[in-house]
Amino acid sequence: MQVDFLIKEPQVKKHQIVGFHLLLAMALFLVGLTHTYAMHLTFTVFSMSIIGIALFKSKWYLNLRLNTVFRLGELIFLLYFLFIYWQTRGVSWIVILLCWLCVLIGLLTLFEQRMHSLLRISLGESGIVIHKFIFKKQISWKQLASVNVHHNTLTLIYKDQHMKQWVYDNTLS
Repeated sequence: MQVDFLIKEPQVKKHQIVGFHLLLAMALFLVGLTHTYAMHLTFTVFSMSIIGIALFKSKWYLNLRLNTVFRLGELIFLLYFLFIYWQTRGVSWIVILLCWLCVLIGLLTLFEQRMHSLLRISLGESGIVIHKFIFKKQISWKQLASVNVHHNTLTLIYKDQHMKQWVYDNTLS
């Protein structure tokens, strides 16, 4: 027999989404410092627009569709910058960094799609399965001291005195 619990709290927090955009903006600004003035100005304007939206209109980043549009726009600009760098300087560490930023944007877009989905925890005969972003976390019954389900709260107490606790909605489970 298997019991599923749908956890009410979101898997991706709001500050994580805005923080990822700010991290990308700072990386773009620092990459722009290594190039000529005209290219640096392009990087600076683009990164400052990302920071400005994060500071003054962060609700735009929290909307699922708009966030995907912003991520695709960031990816298109990064690919443009990557092409410009490749044409002017050849393959350098900046090109490799921009490639990694493109990969990071793709992964963040996939990660942020889970913002509005509920975390699912399954209690089965083999143990507890926490369905995370890409991988499932398997917890065997041997690792746990006790499992408490009380007042819409699921509590896992490990034998090494760690505890995890989630609030679920019994209308969902």
